[in-house]
Amino acid sequence: MEVEHSAPCNKRPLVMIHALHVTVVTIHALHMTVVMIHALHVTMVMTMVMIHALHVTVVMIHALHVTVVMIHALHVTVVMIHALHVTMVMIHALHVTVVMIHALHVTVVMIHALHVTVVMIHALHVTMVMIHALHVTVVMIHALRVMVVMIHALHVTVVMIHALHVTVVMIHALHVTVIMNHAIQTTVVMIHALHVTVARVESTQRRRHKNGTREVDTDGVMAG
Repeated sequence: MEVEHSAPCNKRPLVMIHALHVTVVTIHALHMTVVMIHALHVTMVMTMVMIHALHVTVVMIHALHVTVVMIHALHVTVVMIHALHVTMVMIHALHVTVVMIHALHVTVVMIHALHVTVVMIHALHVTMVMIHALHVTVVMIHALRVMVVMIHALHVTVVMIHALHVTVVMIHALHVTVIMNHAIQTTVVMIHALHVTVARVESTQRRRHKNGTREVDTDGVMAG
């Protein structure tokens, strides 16, 4: 009978040790679960940080693209202004060529008239007088043509002055745009400085309020 009662008593320490082992294993499994959850949380945080960094990179690339587009637009404007200048120069050169051809034509006409005059001088004195009148008429027509050419040159000058005035107006508009941009930036800086000042004042007031509360508590304790 003593042997039968002693056998269960010997198994109890083993059962308790086994239960303690199971408890340790369970705690270890729970700890590993917590570690895995923490690793998953760290992975999610790192993923969010990388996504945010990628977003910032995309925004910076977009800003760079906008800058390149604006520079390209400025380049196109300069090229168009240069093309307009080249066109004006070519038109002026064409006008000078036409004037020179006209002067050559007038010279040829005058030489031909002189030749006819010489031939007619040898014929009749009346013809010589009529040639003289014709010569005066040609000179007056030539003077009229010269006046027309000068009026046309004056017109071209007025057009160029108008173009210069338009250019000055455009430069003034660009200057006003730059001034407005600077004013906006200055306003933003002043608003930021005002925001910082308000934050400092609020922080100072909170500190003063906290210090005042502490002095009241200290006075109460001392009075007690």
